[in-house]
Amino acid sequence: MGPLYDQWVLKPGDLPVEQELGKIGLGQVEQIPAEQKKSGSSQTVSIQERPDITHAQRMLLDEWLRSQVSESMPRPHDPPTPLAAVKIDPKSYDDYTGRYELANGVLFNVTTDGHVLSAGFPDRDGAELTPVSADTFFYTRRNAQLSFLRDSQGEVTSILWKKGGQQRSVPRVGPYIHSMHAQPDPDVAFTQRVRTVLDALSEGVHLDTKTPGLAPGALSDYSSSGPVHGLIGIRSLDYIASQDVGGRNIERHNGKVNRIVYYKLVTRKATEYLMIYLTSDGLVTDFD
Repeated sequence: MGPLYDQWVLKPGDLPVEQELGKIGLGQVEQIPAEQKKSGSSQTVSIQERPDITHAQRMLLDEWLRSQVSESMPRPHDPPTPLAAVKIDPKSYDDYTGRYELANGVLFNVTTDGHVLSAGFPDRDGAELTPVSADTFFYTRRNAQLSFLRDSQGEVTSILWKKGGQQRSVPRVGPYIHSMHAQPDPDVAFTQRVRTVLDALSEGVHLDTKTPGLAPGALSDYSSSGPVHGLIGIRSLDYIASQDVGGRNIERHNGKVNRIVYYKLVTRKATEYLMIYLTSDGLVTDFD
């Protein structure tokens, strides 16, 4: 399931009872580690995704993971490492804000109120980051050091997360839409193709029916989940901006994300802002 799921979510007693596991595509697997085989110890049970997990179950599992991950993450047992704070111009904090992906579909937010920089999971777990050097902050809540990495143009592309002698790269999905300035649509015809894909998803796609513009993995997964009700009754889709994210190892529905396009979506019931994830060949592989 990945380091985030295994270390921060799956703890004894945290999971639903066994009969609830199947609802989100999980099952129990009995295993006997090699060292236990030698000693004659009894079997252990691990929780794994079932091989026949459906897209609908995966969506339930992802939602449960998003809602539980912050509360289930263990607090550090050892006291925070003392680090001397340095002064950084708060105006630079906007460079770091945005959404970062700890695991597939599990987002970690970095925000600022103009005075301090904070981080945490959506709607919870927020904590102030303490600057210790240029582009490096200490996350006291998790006793971790976060270093923001930039590309050759100076744009922040990921976080190098260090804790307990280990480190991992956390890619930046992108900035917040409200921080972007709407730009002229460079390809109106492409926007129309994206709208056609969204219209198809609102009606429900099927494996045996071709859906131009939709990536194979997304077609396979969305075909099992039925119509996307939030997309029903599209009235307009307006381009805001786009961002190249190739090389950040972001993946959606088994499709590597090369570019994210931001749109303002107006339906009969609501006005929303969408992030459309595109593969290198311009196919829609997901949206948020």
